[in-house]
Amino acid sequence: MSKQYVSYNIKGIKCDACDFKDMSIEVEKYPEWLNKPCPKCGANLLTQEDLDSVNRMIAAVDMTNKLLESLNVEIPDNSEETRVKVDMDGTGIVNMELAEDEE
Repeated sequence: MSKQYVSYNIKGIKCDACDFKDMSIEVEKYPEWLNKPCPKCGANLLTQEDLDSVNRMIAAVDMTNKLLESLNVEIPDNSEETRVKVDMDGTGIVNMELAEDEE
């Protein structure tokens, strides 16, 4: 098993047009939600652009972990975890902000 320097916890689908959201949906199930209508308002729940952005983020995390492992980077014992909240709006543009401690 490779070291995890950077990790992701991507889940949930939310409508950009109304208040519908289902945070139980795992990222592995996202292709099943591609271009599906919102059960409340009918808007597209997951666009191809947003799915492509999610896949690029996952690839970037995987590549970063492989690079850091190949360089034998050590994680300091006193290192801190930083969480980032990611939002998308159907255009494929990714908005990130430091996450408040929710969990």
